[in-house]
Amino acid sequence: MSKRLVNFSSLDLFDLCERKYYYEKIEGVDEKDSPILLIGTAYHAAIADLVCSALPVDAADKVFMDEAFRDSLARFKISEAELRAEMTVNLGRLLTDVIYAAVIVPEFRDGKHIIEHQYKNYKTGFYGTVDLVSLNTPVVDASGRVIGKTPSPCVIDWKTLTSDRRRSQRDAVYSPQLASYARAMNVRNAAFVEIPRNLEKEIRVRVVNYTEVEMRNWASVLDAQRAALISRRKTKVNFKPTNRKNPLCSPIWCEHFCKCYELSPLTSTPEEV
Repeated sequence: MSKRLVNFSSLDLFDLCERKYYYEKIEGVDEKDSPILLIGTAYHAAIADLVCSALPVDAADKVFMDEAFRDSLARFKISEAELRAEMTVNLGRLLTDVIYAAVIVPEFRDGKHIIEHQYKNYKTGFYGTVDLVSLNTPVVDASGRVIGKTPSPCVIDWKTLTSDRRRSQRDAVYSPQLASYARAMNVRNAAFVEIPRNLEKEIRVRVVNYTEVEMRNWASVLDAQRAALISRRKTKVNFKPTNRKNPLCSPIWCEHFCKCYELSPLTSTPEEV
């Protein structure tokens, strides 16, 4: 098998929608300046500071000290005051609803505290960044609310939610991203933590507790998906995404929706999308 490295997020994107993968990874459609990625990056930075300081207001304020960040908010016509207030509330929720149960020990490196874990392994063929590894695994009820913890390590992936489509427990169980994170950090517990933009909606946590057999099965699945992705890369000029329906195929969910419905080498009729 080729030892070329595949990024965790690329694998997850390829599994979700090969057309979306095509536009972003092969056509090179740049989404770095999209509003949701901008806000998601801001939340990641604030959460890292929150874990280290346990002060939600300070963590939110520090994000807005970045002039480039404030300029980007203005370009997207996002209210700085409203987002600051929202982040302060959500960070407070995270602290009381999730972080208290996780027990996170930041690593001090290069003069700052770091909670993300950089991973690169030529044996498995994957690389990427794991958002967080906690000492405890959250225990949640059916709604995704944290009601306790168990003393076992867990990988956590933060998700900033911008719509009403929330991840179900099934989404978490069958997520290649969560499984690849767990495999990378050699743990059997993984969780999505959804941070809503709408303050009327609660933070939701979806936890997966893998058995040893499930982890072995996931290793085979991930290796097969990685091999398929690399194979498609080799013929990128003739890359033909599968025509299965993307579950997020809507202008609300997918920024590539309109392009998919144009006549292009990818599709000849809308029904093929």
